[in-house]
Amino acid sequence: MTRRAQANPRPLLNGELWPLTGQLAFIDAAASDVVEVLATWRLELGREPAVSAVTGSLRDLLGGLQPLGFGYRELVLPTTSRWTSYWSNDFNGPDPAPLGYLAERMACRALFLMWSPAPGQEANQFELYADHPTSFLNIERSVQVGRNDDGNWQFDANGDVQPFEDLTAYRSRRIVDRLTPAMIAGYAQALGVQPFDVDFYGDAGWLVTTRDPKPDVRATIAELQARYGYTPGVE
Repeated sequence: MTRRAQANPRPLLNGELWPLTGQLAFIDAAASDVVEVLATWRLELGREPAVSAVTGSLRDLLGGLQPLGFGYRELVLPTTSRWTSYWSNDFNGPDPAPLGYLAERMACRALFLMWSPAPGQEANQFELYADHPTSFLNIERSVQVGRNDDGNWQFDANGDVQPFEDLTAYRSRRIVDRLTPAMIAGYAQALGVQPFDVDFYGDAGWLVTTRDPKPDVRATIAELQARYGYTPGVE
């Protein structure tokens, strides 16, 4: 049976902090455990982490990660579920690279979502990391649509199909309809995550700060939005 198409949700914080909020990362573990393992890992890498407790609204906490750069500030926030949200001040939002490592080290699942509405660079992605090693970077399931270098839409799906997936949508004539923001939200909710709901995120967490690898290469959110031709609230 074909499912009725659902309206796309609003971007987190109405896209006002995109691209920081264009990539969302979650770890299925307590926030206190995540920050402890993350800081230990950074220390092992010789990055001299400093951990501080932070409080505030999601908007203020994320806005405080500016200027964006190469991920030298990482924010760990609890949510209203068992999942912890992970952020960094990387230019494009939280880098998915740490998720596979943390998932294996902590023996838990991790989740990476992308919703990029920038003109010419549109992309949607759902990526679930396993709590055990897999054939590639601990990825259990990856589904994504986006524009390739030629500007054409491309669809990819790899790994173990999850019981909540809408397989019918993957056969849609329009590639862009094969993984919509509404589908991403639905998949995440099936796992207990409400990625685009500001009330899902806690207001107290931890900031892990390390040495900035390239202090001369930084940008504000407004500068990046202008560079990509993105206007908040216009999708």
